[in-house]
Amino acid sequence: MLIMSELPSIDRWCAWTPSDVYKRIGRVDRPWHVAGGWALDLWLRRQTRQHGDLEISVLRSDFSVFREAIGPLSFFAAKNGVLTPLEVDECPAPDVHQVWVLDPVERCWKLDLFLDPGDDLWWTYRRDPSVQVSRRECVALSQNGIPFLAPEIVMLYKAKRLAAKDRDDFDVCAPFLEPAARHWLSRMIEKYFPSHEWQDRLRSTE
Repeated sequence: MLIMSELPSIDRWCAWTPSDVYKRIGRVDRPWHVAGGWALDLWLRRQTRQHGDLEISVLRSDFSVFREAIGPLSFFAAKNGVLTPLEVDECPAPDVHQVWVLDPVERCWKLDLFLDPGDDLWWTYRRDPSVQVSRRECVALSQNGIPFLAPEIVMLYKAKRLAAKDRDDFDVCAPFLEPAARHWLSRMIEKYFPSHEWQDRLRSTE
């Protein structure tokens, strides 16, 4: 059993790739998808940069199912920069939206698990549950059958953070967005992040 003082740094990642996690959970008959930067690379069908982590999303109600499929690793509720261990049968509290997965042998983080508020049919934007998109429209499959989130939704999440990697991802992906996806992203950014630096480029290509 790990002692909290012995936890690795939050920067110590030896993350799985999408293929790695697919081998563990690909047979789970519940909705899930790759999110974040890896989702963009699956969409583009090429790796555009090095990835320090791997983010996937599952329904909050399915957490226990995916925890079992992932295997005997250590799970930590992540909130406001604080990591709290989850007991074997413990589910995250309602105000926890991310769970980090630790390999206690390698002593590094493998996976960032997002807990989605939607349902089997609809992706739901946690910051505004009135925004919903059919999973048939916003989750696609890679050439290897790995589900990934639509790029316009990935970029909506990145629009809030605007770390250097988020700006880089936008620069790479924006030219390839379909007009409908570009318009949707522009509308969402206008609503939630007025005067955002991406708007001029999104509108210039509409």
